[in-house]
Amino acid sequence: MFVIARNSSFTYKGKAIDVRQVGRELGVRYVLEGSVRRSGNRLRFTGQLIDASTGAHIWADRFEGDSIDIFDLQDRITERVVAIIEPNLQRAEIERLKQKPASNLDAYDLLLRAQQLEYEFTEQSLADAVRCLEQALALDPTYSAAMALAAHCHGERIHNGWARDGPDETSKGARLAARALERGRDDSNVLWMVAHATLRLGMDRERAKELAYGSLGLNPNSAIAMTIAGLTEVMSGNPGKTLELSQRAQRLSPRDPRAWFIQAVRSLAYLTNGEFEEAASTAKKS
Repeated sequence: MFVIARNSSFTYKGKAIDVRQVGRELGVRYVLEGSVRRSGNRLRFTGQLIDASTGAHIWADRFEGDSIDIFDLQDRITERVVAIIEPNLQRAEIERLKQKPASNLDAYDLLLRAQQLEYEFTEQSLADAVRCLEQALALDPTYSAAMALAAHCHGERIHNGWARDGPDETSKGARLAARALERGRDDSNVLWMVAHATLRLGMDRERAKELAYGSLGLNPNSAIAMTIAGLTEVMSGNPGKTLELSQRAQRLSPRDPRAWFIQAVRSLAYLTNGEFEEAASTAKKS
């Protein structure tokens, strides 16, 4: 996605303007707006993410803190908002895609459809996701995000015993992961998907950990990258680090569409730590 520079967006500051007009004038699909109120040393921030084409609210929340350390407060609010926006925008884009005729899909639309199918997480939905990604790559053979998601889906199919030809899917997934890295090494999402695929397809834990932390280096507020890093830690015998990372992921994105996965990784960490009641309780949440 591209983001309009603040010098342009700040021209609307303090003005009562319809958000749909903002969207048209700036050429954007979504608008994040907010305000701040003060009472003594206490500050209250409100933020909302709006679909600029319809005016519909996608997400809204408020944050409070003390103005004594304003920079720490600013950093904390920023990381929360950034972490929350990513999955909410993706869900909004998936909903938008549902209104589009199947005959009119481009590579990005096919990637979104595959993402929706991956969220459903069934044997059939992952097979359908792979087919969508194959179509996306037929339209754009250089699309690193589609390669990475396809490798990720192959890894999930292998891990869950859903692959009809395990060696063939492993080989396909490994090739796609390698190609995705060649073209998308600077993309946080590509790195966490390839990290997970590497873990599931090749069980190369150290390489998977390196890629997961590389993803976090590019986007420190990604709940899913944090969770994948946590998974590599517990599989390397460091459940305490996993619990730390997954707790932060949950705090940053409490209504994440992959919340079940965050809980599953936490459950594995508790199990490895010998905390069996916590492991069972967290697995039930997942």
